[in-house]
Amino acid sequence: MEHKLQPGRDAHAAIAGFVYQVTVTIQRWLTLGPGEHLELEAGEDIDIVRQEIANDTSGIARDVEQVHKSAGALTLRSKKVRQAVVSFCGHRSLNPNSKFRFRFVTTAKVAREIGASQPGIALWEAIRT
Repeated sequence: MEHKLQPGRDAHAAIAGFVYQVTVTIQRWLTLGPGEHLELEAGEDIDIVRQEIANDTSGIARDVEQVHKSAGALTLRSKKVRQAVVSFCGHRSLNPNSKFRFRFVTTAKVAREIGASQPGIALWEAIRT
């Protein structure tokens, strides 16, 4: 006899997301440079903190990274992307004298906004680099 499952009890997506975050964390840990250390679930999912001589008052540079596993596609208007931008703005607001670099790492594909000639995320990255 087949056992019937209760709706909403499938944890596959949550577990897959956790495994992806652990995998990215290990990758970051293995590539740490001198004077760098990881902080997990401190500012975001993964923070790489480095001591360096800087012009800002803190003397610390921080890569603040959100990690998401997703089978879908994202645009700059996607809820997860907008939430990340809001979160990153919060970090800036709370730490105006700190030196940050923000990352949103995902397995999602990049989609094109309606009416745009190219994906907004690709354009944003082109401007950034």
